[in-house]
Amino acid sequence: MKVGFIGLGDQGAPMARMLARAGHELHAWARREAGYAALDGERFTRAGSPADLAGACEMIGLCVRDDSGVREIVLERGLLEAMLPDAVLLVHATVSPEVCRELGAAARGRGVHVLDAPVSGGGAKALERALAVMVGGDAAVFERVRPALEAFADPLRHVGPLGAGQICKLLNNALYHANWWLAHEARELGARAGLDPGALTEIVRAGSGASFSLDVVERGAAALPHALKDVGLLEDLSAELAADDGLLRAAARACADFRRRADAAPGEGA
Repeated sequence: MKVGFIGLGDQGAPMARMLARAGHELHAWARREAGYAALDGERFTRAGSPADLAGACEMIGLCVRDDSGVREIVLERGLLEAMLPDAVLLVHATVSPEVCRELGAAARGRGVHVLDAPVSGGGAKALERALAVMVGGDAAVFERVRPALEAFADPLRHVGPLGAGQICKLLNNALYHANWWLAHEARELGARAGLDPGALTEIVRAGSGASFSLDVVERGAAALPHALKDVGLLEDLSAELAADDGLLRAAARACADFRRRADAAPGEGA
């Protein structure tokens, strides 16, 4: 396929690399020169603008930071307007389900398809073809682009209508943040009881209390911006669904703890 990719950061660049290595004709656009450097060694075409990229591609992956970034690229910089009829836009960023539905509505009038396809696992997983990708939108359109997504995705699942991929990702992230906070609390309680934090972590990692969050518990305040964004999106989703469950409360408490520690020791991390 002729595939475009925008968002060549730590997550997006490995995904784009794998598309090129799978034999797809890759077109890329980056705001800064450093973005293109992330594709050194791969065969790809540099686009002069998002609109230039859109006019050359059957499928476009977008991996930017947030709702405003997605709207800017797709609506303000002319990406959607320049997309070819029957082309597919995949929103890989973690954004609100509503912004994906908004793009879907705008795209229908132009004969363009939108799928939300957020990812989980990090750039290393993409290079191993083991990135978890959850896709919302038309199932037939998903099947069309499945072979391209398999360049970096496993598991790769269609989870429901447009916006469902984002809901799946937000629930995943809520569990991550809540588990992170619980792992941090366990380490603090252990320290109060005189336990060596490293030894406690090693034992729990090998026991029934193991989790991915336990392995990255030292990240602390470095995870705060993403955590706050995710919980904000979850709060919006909770209001939409008229839900107030323990998972959301636990994730929100984790973020409140992130913020408290960051404020108490600025520049030192939580």
